[in-house]
Amino acid sequence: LMLRADYELTVPEVQLLSSRDALAAFFARMGYDTNARLQQTPAAMGLATDSLKSAIQHIERLASQDGGFFEVYLFELKSVTMAATQAIVRTFRNRPGDYMLVLTDGYDRLDFVLVERVSPEATKSQPGTGPLNSTRQVTVRPRILTVKRRDPGEVTMRVLRRFSYTEADTFAQYDKLISAYDIADWSEPFFNNRALFSDYYLTRRLPNEPAWPGKAEAPAMTRAFQRLRQLYANVREEFSNQPEAVIRHKLLEPTLDGLGFKPTAGKASSSADLEPDYRLFASAPALQSEKPLAICLTYTWSRNLDGKDEQRDSETPDENPGAVVVALLDRGEADWAIVTNGKTWRLYSAKAHSRATNYYEIDLEETLALPPDKLPEAFPFFWLFFRAEAFSPKAASGLTAPATSATTINAAATFLDRLVAESERYARELGERLKEAHL
Repeated sequence: LMLRADYELTVPEVQLLSSRDALAAFFARMGYDTNARLQQTPAAMGLATDSLKSAIQHIERLASQDGGFFEVYLFELKSVTMAATQAIVRTFRNRPGDYMLVLTDGYDRLDFVLVERVSPEATKSQPGTGPLNSTRQVTVRPRILTVKRRDPGEVTMRVLRRFSYTEADTFAQYDKLISAYDIADWSEPFFNNRALFSDYYLTRRLPNEPAWPGKAEAPAMTRAFQRLRQLYANVREEFSNQPEAVIRHKLLEPTLDGLGFKPTAGKASSSADLEPDYRLFASAPALQSEKPLAICLTYTWSRNLDGKDEQRDSETPDENPGAVVVALLDRGEADWAIVTNGKTWRLYSAKAHSRATNYYEIDLEETLALPPDKLPEAFPFFWLFFRAEAFSPKAASGLTAPATSATTINAAATFLDRLVAESERYARELGERLKEAHL
């Protein structure tokens, strides 16, 4: 089964979303079926209140997948308010299937709203289902991505690209959309930080530290960038739907080598044993040690890293990378783990508050494809975090010495350890300042 890659959406294409037909064309380019567009009325949609009916100027079904299991509706309103959004979303609670809504009051602002069902027992969404067998009904909530059409930001563009219809069925596509909205909630322009570090420290403080390229010459980073740019030049065409062994040999091992690692294979790509795919040692003699700097889990190109993936992984489809990395970190063989499907690179820490859900993530394909003027800002967020020196206590940290004795940073800490400690120190100091401000 050949699966589509995300559509390479551009800012000018988003800026053209100023009409009904333009939105329909947008969803068609993203892989949705727009051949059955249908104008609707408030009454037919079950929008009964007079105030809501008077606020709606136009309703249209833009796309319908697999006989209506997933549909996209456009709502043109006099004014997009949270009250109107919630009232519209509630009308979809008992409808079978899943829905994305586009709400606008003039096309300068577009709210892409995913209708998420929440069971009474948990907050996990239930795609494609109505009420559960419970005394309490499933509730619905809007997941909202607000797009400024004339000036969409970099995070917005990343999320919109993830809207591409690439999955084998509507249920898998819905799960992909949920993950895209999660990115919208916690992503920064050049990285996704899931509470492993402090966003403020990474975006405001780290670029002013001695380690940041530009504060000093960075020939090693330049060499790594040039090598990775070559490796990733035609990466989708070369590695989509390829077995993991091919991706390991032709992409991942050369990438790890360019980052200063000497990867030692742990298990075969087809094995489901609870072992790392690689143990990562330093290639530089000055950084070498008996203990691996990190462990590494590798997967097929663009495989789901948050659960099973039968479509992209034919050898270990039932493996949950997040669960595997937690089990391996529990063994204490290394304090850090890298998990990658070639496109996405993640860092996990054995010392994180939640080993499963706290991680730092870079879309390397996206980073390497950025315009030249963005690369000096973006690439260090990959290079500094994933190079071998970041994991070695023998390497200079490049971070300013701590300002207080309360910090847990010590001279033998690695660059990544010091980032964690500095982030915790900043969060603690911020909390103390806020507490003092309210006294």
